[in-house]
Amino acid sequence: ARGGEPIRKVISIQNIVNETVELVLRGSNIKGIVEIPDSIDAIDADEGQISQVLHNIIINASQAMPGGGTLTATAQNKILADNNALFLLPGKYVQLTITDQGCGMPDDVMKRIFDPYFTTKPAGNGLGLASAHSIIKRHGGHIGASSVVGKGATFTIHLPSIGETYSKYQ
Repeated sequence: ARGGEPIRKVISIQNIVNETVELVLRGSNIKGIVEIPDSIDAIDADEGQISQVLHNIIINASQAMPGGGTLTATAQNKILADNNALFLLPGKYVQLTITDQGCGMPDDVMKRIFDPYFTTKPAGNGLGLASAHSIIKRHGGHIGASSVVGKGATFTIHLPSIGETYSKYQ
């Protein structure tokens, strides 16, 4: 679940989210809505690893909505100050939020979702969210989750941004 060191390049979080949502939800009964403005800052990250994080979260969300539903991904630029609640270095970040309308998770499950080998699925191996946590941490970011049973779950990811939009790097 630890993964390798990121091989970084400047990437568009908007592009990677659009591609991953489309790929994972293709052929499913889940509607994917991506609301990421063109003004979102680019990030210096390992594209494959960030794609893996998104893939793991979206797969879990789709499995939590067997009857269908909506998955929404949004992003905004954030500036974190010294001594922020996420214990991240101060600076510019992209905050990515992924919300589903699934079954949600009770508190006892929420406390363990990032633990290696913890799973609630009969065929699961418990490495998806543990890997996601490790990857985001290696990128100098933070991943957190909240959930309400019967209403769904929300994952919030903060990744350091380069402070400029991706269009300046094309």
